[in-house]
Amino acid sequence: MGSNVRDRHSVFILSRLLAVTGLAVDRFTGKLYAGTDRGGVFVTQPAATARPGDVNGDGKIDVLDLVTLANGLAGNVKFDQAAADIFADGQINIQDLSALGQYLAGNVKTLPVVPFQ
Repeated sequence: MGSNVRDRHSVFILSRLLAVTGLAVDRFTGKLYAGTDRGGVFVTQPAATARPGDVNGDGKIDVLDLVTLANGLAGNVKFDQAAADIFADGQINIQDLSALGQYLAGNVKTLPVVPFQ
């Protein structure tokens, strides 16, 4: 059973037990927030399935990911750390920003970029 099916099933069970009044997904963390009629809020954490380069977590790799990573490196926003290690060296820095820019320009064909060792 895929994680999406499992997550939807969990939300269905939760909604039957507590009368969920609203759902919201944080697009940066992937967490699902479910508000209930009793005033509670439940949060689920998705499995770590980061796609290298999808820094903002919207399911696409585009210039918005480049902007998010640049802002993240400057300390202005939070971002998906696992997806941001585009240079695949275990660090998130300007090399990742450069590798993502090269990918978007078409100079790099696949992500992550694995450095020579």
